Amino acid sequence: MVPNTVTQPKKATKQGKPPKQPDKKARTSTGVQFQEPSSAQPSAASAVQVDTSHMEGDNTTAASQDESQTSSLTASTPRGGGSPFFSPPPGKAHSDGARDWSGDDHRRHSSLATRICFQNVNGLPENGNDFKQQQINSWLKEERVGIALLAEAKTFWPSINEGHGWSDRLRQATMKSEQKGFYSLVAYNRHQDRSAATLAVQWGGCIATVLNQVAHRAKEAGRDPTGLGQWAYVRLQGRKLKAHGGNVQDSLVEVNDLVCGLISKDLVVVSAHRPNKQGLGGSTVWAQHRLHFHAVNRKVSPRKAFVDNLCKQITKWHDEGCEGVLGIDANEDVTVNAPQSIRHRFRACGLEEAILKHHPPQATHQRNQRNIPIDGIFTTSGVPILAGRYYAFDEFFDCDHRGLWIDIDLSTSLGNFQPQKSNFKPRKLSL
Repeated sequence: MVPNTVTQPKKATKQGKPPKQPDKKARTSTGVQFQEPSSAQPSAASAVQVDTSHMEGDNTTAASQDESQTSSLTASTPRGGGSPFFSPPPGKAHSDGARDWSGDDHRRHSSLATRICFQNVNGLPENGNDFKQQQINSWLKEERVGIALLAEAKTFWPSINEGHGWSDRLRQATMKSEQKGFYSLVAYNRHQDRSAATLAVQWGGCIATVLNQVAHRAKEAGRDPTGLGQWAYVRLQGRKLKAHGGNVQDSLVEVNDLVCGLISKDLVVVSAHRPNKQGLGGSTVWAQHRLHFHAVNRKVSPRKAFVDNLCKQITKWHDEGCEGVLGIDANEDVTVNAPQSIRHRFRACGLEEAILKHHPPQATHQRNQRNIPIDGIFTTSGVPILAGRYYAFDEFFDCDHRGLWIDIDLSTSLGNFQPQKSNFKPRKLSL
């Protein structure tokens, strides 16, 4: 993990003289000098006070039992403090010791930015107190993550013991934070026969989570309509607009937008995992999807079906006036723009890979030695990107995929919409 503080010098030199103290005003990273934030400067994550708000995305008691959704949001103030971004020269790669990364410096936070992270976690532990889960919790807190998009949770959530569901883990991750809100949904294969299963492991699956101040803006959450765990999303409330252009008065009051001729400039954040190519065994994501399509008499490649379904949904959101952010493990080179490539398909839907716009590609899987990224964060044109980069491998926890992050201007993405104070009423969530 890259430290947030300057390494302390040795206590004495060989001559017995005290070492020269480093300049507290600045330090150097890869030859570029940037200012160290003052200790008196307020933290960018310290000004928001949010009561616990969450959407239970997993059933921790039984697969057939409904769970209650409870959300209680109190008034919040904008984040303050922070420090300016450190942006290296274009194409510059970095190394902190044995760690390699490319792009902007993730240790820099701006009060104007909302951090979005995408990470293929290569499986979550069944026990919410496991060391890897504690590392993930620390990562979310230290990086001040506002939107966390996770892939390959490898978890059949109804089999997880009570008290160890994803919402329980988020409570644990945020309980000591001044910002305690979250809104989340998990997606997994609901069609798989689990009668012979003794563990909660299920290949694939996704999680979409919004945290802290962003939780105020949560409007709805959902999964892919196939029930295969292809993707999960959270929709954030934006400004109401007239369908023919022009602003209307902001309101959280439910209205028939079609009758009134209104659209809502919402932001949809999506976590997705595309099946890899056909492999061995019947438990792979590809095999799970193929079995389901065979059962419903649909003769289609699981990989093609995934892209077709996702592009159809993205187009629907676009037609509703939404902006979008998609974090995805594509299991394909996302730099290729051939007619049948996933990048070409997403571009036709109005999505561009955000990091590749500004930085050279990096391998996002450890076995790749040719700087081929198979993971990406794609955004629509109405989402301003302030910074972004690839994390180093194993930077926060052991994993065979790099994490990716971007900082966005969330307010602009939502049409400069400011949420009102609200108290969401509890409701039943059917799993």
